Amino acid sequence: MSPPPEATAGFETDEDSGVWEASGYFSNPPDTVGLSLLSAMLGAPEFVVTRVEAEDWTANYQRLPPVLAGRFIIHGKHYPVDSSPEKIPIMIDASLAFGTGHHATTKLCIEHIDALHCDDFKPMRCADIGCGTGILGIAAAKLWNCLVECSDNDETAVAICRQNTVVNGVSALVSAHLAEGTPRELFPSRRYDLVVANILSGPLISLAEELNRLLRRDGRLLLSGITKEQSDNVISAYENHGMSLLRSSTSKSWVVLEFNNSRELS
Repeated sequence: MSPPPEATAGFETDEDSGVWEASGYFSNPPDTVGLSLLSAMLGAPEFVVTRVEAEDWTANYQRLPPVLAGRFIIHGKHYPVDSSPEKIPIMIDASLAFGTGHHATTKLCIEHIDALHCDDFKPMRCADIGCGTGILGIAAAKLWNCLVECSDNDETAVAICRQNTVVNGVSALVSAHLAEGTPRELFPSRRYDLVVANILSGPLISLAEELNRLLRRDGRLLLSGITKEQSDNVISAYENHGMSLLRSSTSKSWVVLEFNNSRELS
């Protein structure tokens, strides 16, 4: 289009049917005829044009309260909190990486990590697949003082994760790697007591064998980024690779699943 939009965005609104929503942001009112031609050419519905008023999005985020998840309190630097024996603070600012604790999947995972601690589960080494801000790995390191290896296929997320480990005082325990290839290729000779993956159901299903191979015998696997409608397919994929569903939790339409394995794969 001429002039082109200042920015574009696209995201999948229905993973099962492959429906995506595309948006363009313009400094001036766009060419509505051009938009109509574009939608007709693509066989897509007509674009809806809406004026977006100027807002201070940083200030909006700063008004969000801290998130309580189990014994953790996740907050931005604008909202300092006092640590106590009952609460473990994690400071995460909004960024270009996913994971501030406000989304139900992140909160569910952190609550489940806390529940594992309450069950006297004590991992020595953990892995976070698709780490985003690194919030889950940081939670594990703070809770168990264990080694955590994070990975993400986004260079920006890896950089932000590393920054957050320093801010939260766990850089000696948590490392972050750019994921190039499968998890087994990234960590070819290592086994983990706990593996967490808060991504999407499609990648989780395709990674079932890979993530199983990362676990030590009787290790635990936490999966999220899954809706209730998608959970049966994810459960079947992991049970087909010899894993057992121990428990699950839901929040709104989201699910976290906890599996274990009874044998270590070579």
